Amino acid sequence: MSTLIRAGLSLGALAIFAGLPRLASTEAAMTAGRIAVDQLSDSDIAPLKTQIAADLAGGSTLPFLALLAVLAVIWLAPARRVPLAVLVLGLASAAAPEPARAYFSKYDYGEYIEILPNQSAFVISESGDTKTTQAQFGSERFLSESKVAAKRVQIPHTKLPNTGTLSDYYVPAARLIIVDRTPVSREWTTSSNRGTSAADQGFRFETADSIGLSTSVVISAFVKEEDAAKFLYWFGTKPSAQDTDEARFASVLYGRSLAEVVDGNVHRTVHGRACQLGDQRRVQCLH
Repeated sequence: MSTLIRAGLSLGALAIFAGLPRLASTEAAMTAGRIAVDQLSDSDIAPLKTQIAADLAGGSTLPFLALLAVLAVIWLAPARRVPLAVLVLGLASAAAPEPARAYFSKYDYGEYIEILPNQSAFVISESGDTKTTQAQFGSERFLSESKVAAKRVQIPHTKLPNTGTLSDYYVPAARLIIVDRTPVSREWTTSSNRGTSAADQGFRFETADSIGLSTSVVISAFVKEEDAAKFLYWFGTKPSAQDTDEARFASVLYGRSLAEVVDGNVHRTVHGRACQLGDQRRVQCLH
């Protein structure tokens, strides 16, 4: 076989193997996202389906090894050079880069997240129909049957086109959002040794006769499972520490801490309401 023919066959093989991943990448990513949502259902087969879908969406080294095999046949024939071809394939397999656990990475690794009994969780596909292809982990239903709600879910990854020079980056095909429902109790007082915090969190007033008054407030709060989506709507998720690609393509997002919301938004709301009541009784609210 002449060198010109071998070069032509090699270029053809490269073109075919380079085009195959592109043909199915978008559809595979949407499929992986939809299948990942099924992990929150009561199914033993859902994790296996997610693993298969993640492999298809993320790709594997098999096409690359197949390409090496074709090139070896083209360039390393005749038969006496077959052992050399096998050696080349073996070295290529051993030299394949190890995957790294990341949601914006050149390599792919399995990513698994635990959902705890005190958490509400949502799995949402990252592309396509995100309204009907999302699911919530039904912790309350487990409670009604005197069972503990806990689950491990996999976040499938897919390659995002045109994100790298030589190879594209892996990003989540679905995203997990977690809300912590753990109850929070607070005692807001002016005392430094009696309240929840040593800081002055009480509410102070002054009468028309310049008589100072103060009051404390005791409050408890929790997030109902059916209100978890509403909690996310109003208070959002914890902001990322940095504006990076890794932060933008985070696989898992956590809802704002209920303690943070109570100490911030709720405290200010109570303070405003106390001032309104003070005005009705001709008592000035001190800020």
